[in-house]
Amino acid sequence: MDTYRFSSRPRRNRRPAAATAAFLFLLIPGAAHAYIDPGSGSLIWQILIAGALTVAYCVKRFWHRIAGLFRQSRRSPDQDE
Repeated sequence: MDTYRFSSRPRRNRRPAAATAAFLFLLIPGAAHAYIDPGSGSLIWQILIAGALTVAYCVKRFWHRIAGLFRQSRRSPDQDE
């Protein structure tokens, strides 16, 4: 009676397929019925440039910490033990 629940074939995970379908659905253009004036485009450019400059500043400011994550410690042979 319960033998069908314990089959040897593994169940498929449907989450990646659902996520892919949702993403593809978002790519289908729909009617917007909206108007974006040139000022909105300037605001978007300003946000993108400000974000890029913020990232550049943070990388410059914290470079020694970022590089320290990837740098190997330089120990002399005397300090091995």
